[in-house]
Amino acid sequence: MKNSKEVNFTDALRLIRQLNDSVKDYISGSNEAVDLSVYHIPFDVLVTDDARDAHTPALTAIATSADALLRSAERTIALYNDGNKAEANNSLELVNLHTDNILLRLQLLQNNLDKNDTNEVPQQSVVYHDALTRGVEDINARYIEQSETFDNEFVKLNNYFSQAPIGICILKGPDLIVEVANPLYLQLIDKEAADVLHKPLFSALPELEGQQIKNLLTEVYNSGKPYVGDEIGVYLTRNGKRELCHFNFVYQPLYEGYTVNGIIVVCTEVTAIVKAKIELTSRKKEFRNIVMQSPIAMTILKGKDLIIDIANEVMLNDLWRKDISEVEGKSILEVFPELLEQDYAQLLRNVMETGEAHRALESPAYVDSHDGRNLYYLDYEYSPLYEIDGSISGIMCTVNDVTARVKSREGEKAAQKKLENLIYNLPVAMYTIDAKGYIDLYNQAAEKLWGRKPELGVDRWCGSYKLAALDGTPVPHDSCPMAMAFKEARSIQEEIYMFRTNGERRHVIVHPQPLYDDSGAIIGATKVMLDITESKEADEALHKSEEKFRLLASSIPQFIWTFGPDKKLSYFNDSLLRYSGHTAEELLNGAFAAMVHKDDLPKNREMWKRSFETGEEFNIEHRMRRHDGQYRWHLCKATAQYNEQGEITQWVGTSTDIHDQKEFQKTLETVVEERTNDLRRANHELENMNKELSSFAYISSHDLQEPLRKIHTFGSIIMSNDYENLSESGKRNFSRMQLAADRMTKLIQDLLTYSRSNAAEKTFEETNLSLILKEVASDFADSINDKNGILSIGPMPTLNVIPFQIRQLFNNLISNALKFSKEDVPPSITILSETVTGSLIDNPNAQADKNYLHVSVADNGIGFSPQYASRIFEVFQRLHGKTEYEGTGIGLAICMKIAENHKAILNASSQPGEGAVFNIYFPIN
Repeated sequence: MKNSKEVNFTDALRLIRQLNDSVKDYISGSNEAVDLSVYHIPFDVLVTDDARDAHTPALTAIATSADALLRSAERTIALYNDGNKAEANNSLELVNLHTDNILLRLQLLQNNLDKNDTNEVPQQSVVYHDALTRGVEDINARYIEQSETFDNEFVKLNNYFSQAPIGICILKGPDLIVEVANPLYLQLIDKEAADVLHKPLFSALPELEGQQIKNLLTEVYNSGKPYVGDEIGVYLTRNGKRELCHFNFVYQPLYEGYTVNGIIVVCTEVTAIVKAKIELTSRKKEFRNIVMQSPIAMTILKGKDLIIDIANEVMLNDLWRKDISEVEGKSILEVFPELLEQDYAQLLRNVMETGEAHRALESPAYVDSHDGRNLYYLDYEYSPLYEIDGSISGIMCTVNDVTARVKSREGEKAAQKKLENLIYNLPVAMYTIDAKGYIDLYNQAAEKLWGRKPELGVDRWCGSYKLAALDGTPVPHDSCPMAMAFKEARSIQEEIYMFRTNGERRHVIVHPQPLYDDSGAIIGATKVMLDITESKEADEALHKSEEKFRLLASSIPQFIWTFGPDKKLSYFNDSLLRYSGHTAEELLNGAFAAMVHKDDLPKNREMWKRSFETGEEFNIEHRMRRHDGQYRWHLCKATAQYNEQGEITQWVGTSTDIHDQKEFQKTLETVVEERTNDLRRANHELENMNKELSSFAYISSHDLQEPLRKIHTFGSIIMSNDYENLSESGKRNFSRMQLAADRMTKLIQDLLTYSRSNAAEKTFEETNLSLILKEVASDFADSINDKNGILSIGPMPTLNVIPFQIRQLFNNLISNALKFSKEDVPPSITILSETVTGSLIDNPNAQADKNYLHVSVADNGIGFSPQYASRIFEVFQRLHGKTEYEGTGIGLAICMKIAENHKAILNASSQPGEGAVFNIYFPIN
């Protein structure tokens, strides 16, 4: 059937080729712009409305290919415009591939449409042989049936043959006489009926001689077995020319009874399809060669399983890093399972399912290779590949590795950020302005110098609040050094005053210079600012100091002098002149050294030699001759002064008259010797007193306590036997006597304990403090239970101590806590330990670099005022009356003495009614 409107394939083919040529010319430097909008071709007008449904898949495939072509062309032009000429040339290869693809599809569609117009019936692109076979069998059955009927029935059969949509021919006898040939068959062989009917086939078609057709027909006739031909090539003479034609056909033997007496030939021409396939195969081979030789990484994936069909060397070596044998014929998801963890697997499936190409730029991709997992950044495109029937058969993956470019850009960004951070954190103040003079960058030091934060794009020329010349003349911002350097295109360096908003003035050296682009045009300026305010103030102070020094050096009695690098006297003050009686010239020429006493001179020279060699301080006492000839003792010191290279530039020295001190020292030594002798005598007397004290302790222990024991014993007897016979006054007096005797006994015992804590032999042992505390706690168990109290003891270490004294220490502290507990509150005593450094102890005797064991004894008793924190450790010191709380006032003094024996620190802290904490700090090791 003819198209209702003219099909202009010529224009479509021309436009596609023109687009390819235009892109190629543009990136070759023609500079002729390419308008891609004129290449949007409405391909559906190529097919008439009544034929469009049959060719919809082909039209869809052509449109998709055209879209891919336009995208590739656009990308190629963009790469060229960005200056990436090498990548543009690589991308042009993809444009060529898309161009060849769409041209081939257009030619196939045109061939199908032409074939339909010739036969005046719609033809399928592919004729399947099973349909031909069924048609032949049907025709054979009808022929046999009609051959046995009357002649008029034969006419019906002939009409059927004439209207059949396939070529049909019936050959009879061993000579294969053409008995029937329908119009389509005659059209295929380009013969009239008269030239063929009732003639042997090979007489009517002599060009068949020598071709395989004759052998095939003979074999079918002799064997009775049908033969199906698939795209068999046959040379025929058509339109006066010998041409190679291709047919799908069936040779079906025709029986009369059980004997073959003919052959039914059913055929259809597939020359156009075969040529298209040959062309497609050629194009595929060419396409494969282009893929394999492309400088861009490319691979072809086939089917829904994404089987790797081909992959070029760039893809294999640069990206996959695998051999072709490791990937060919395998699913890409099997070879690279890591793609399942990324988006690429789903993107590939989407292209296969929808036919929509996917393109991305600088996409990160992780690929596992023999050398481990590698990160790439890729520009890639997934383009669907179509078959002749319009179905999607695979995907062409085009990948451009831009990892180096991305990393370079990231490196540039990192470098830029690093540079910005470096500039911002530079100790030297600096800032930049843009082409209009507005501040666009400044660092932290500049902000500090200005004392304010300028507003970027608003503050112009300088961020300082106010400017002035060194003579005090105000300097407008548009005439400041930065503005002049920019306007006059020159580098400037000068000193200027900058004022902060609080009025503070800073003395600054500024160095502005213009910035240029590649063409030499000024695009801004940069300025470095060095705040020399303190330096200037220091210079001024130094100048004043030098004046004061010279005045002072001239007035003080000490000699001040310097030696130069040549080890010769280079400066001295007036005091040396007055003392020596020499002239300045004489001193400079050796008189200074000659002033040293001859007996002291060897040591003097030895000391100078060592100082000159090592740079050590020169320090000596020697005698120097005065102008009247008297030698007086002087202390001479000199230190080396160095330059930046570490070289000694001079020696600065002083000589101080110490003659009177020397004389006084002699006198003092005599006095000291006398005092030493006195001290020896005093020590001897002290030893005697200690012996007497020991005797007193013995007497106190035995003789003094014996009367007290008797008083206590006889008093107890009287109180037991005659208590009822006593008057009330007598009872009270006896009770008071007993209490006084008890207190006296306790006082004597405490005094003995205090004395022993000072005089006893100090034998230190490694002692487990936990065991000591358990023993002490056991001693107080009844007292604590009577008061419903709690004694908590934390972990304790082993420490080198005097065991019985430490037991006495904890005994006294726990006894003290129980004694001063609140009347109606159960006592709670907590003993803990920790290791601390001396720097954390608030005591002048603590050594900051030493470790201490801190043991704390805390209670919830009545407490005491902080003002008594030191007093409570003195002997016989009580904060309460003896009738309120029992005791002698010696217990805590004993604790302090024990702490001193261990070189420990003991203190207490408290508030009235809030309990007390006693802290002992034992030095470790």
